[in-house]
Amino acid sequence: MTATANGEEFQSSESLEQFITTPSSITKNDGIYMVYISGFDISLGFENTKAVIIWAVGEDFSSLKIGKTWDSPLVDFLHEGVIANYYEADVTDDDENDEDDNPNLEEVDNIYLKITAIDFENQKFSGEFSFAGKPKTVHPLM
Repeated sequence: MTATANGEEFQSSESLEQFITTPSSITKNDGIYMVYISGFDISLGFENTKAVIIWAVGEDFSSLKIGKTWDSPLVDFLHEGVIANYYEADVTDDDENDEDDNPNLEEVDNIYLKITAIDFENQKFSGEFSFAGKPKTVHPLM
């Protein structure tokens, strides 16, 4: 996976392929299906891991094909939608309680996922995605 996250290049580390054998998958269960894609950047070491994770849920498995898009946020796992998360490991020792520098997303909007290739036999897919979000703001009590 390659992406731009917080204005910087994100590339999933190839060295993780031996540990994470399914960076994308498709599952079907009880009338719904879910597609999942993840990428982990460990180029700066495990202590500085960055991750992008996306889930999309649908109700009609027959609609899952090349060109399928999601552009509405996932509200619950019983209705169609997509959700994403961006994560950076917090390894700084200074200002432990400073939430202003937290890059991890709590609110995601302007989300989009499109399938560009699909392999049902191996339960894998490729696609394009974009999303924007912001970290959770914590206001200290006065």
